[in-house]
Amino acid sequence: MQFEQRQVSKRYEAVVQGLLEGEAGEVDLPLIVDWPNRPKQMVDHERGKPALTRWRVLARDVEAQRTRMELEPVTGRSHQLRLHMASIGHPIVACGSPIR
Repeated sequence: MQFEQRQVSKRYEAVVQGLLEGEAGEVDLPLIVDWPNRPKQMVDHERGKPALTRWRVLARDVEAQRTRMELEPVTGRSHQLRLHMASIGHPIVACGSPIR
């Protein structure tokens, strides 16, 4: 009940490839199951369900070209964090890829 009413939130730390610009932001891309390739997910602007991820930069490693971030899945769709980060060109390091 508390999760459904968004009274509880989850936050994750992740390291992503590349150096994000800005200190915080949101990724708002609708997601849908990629049925022929289940359990993979994909962004679908026409049929996807709303999905929102908030992010905040914790540290940047210029030499390694990586960014340590805090990620908050506001909606909580399957594979939302990895799909959203990959979709903006910053995939999570050492993370399998349930995306197309």
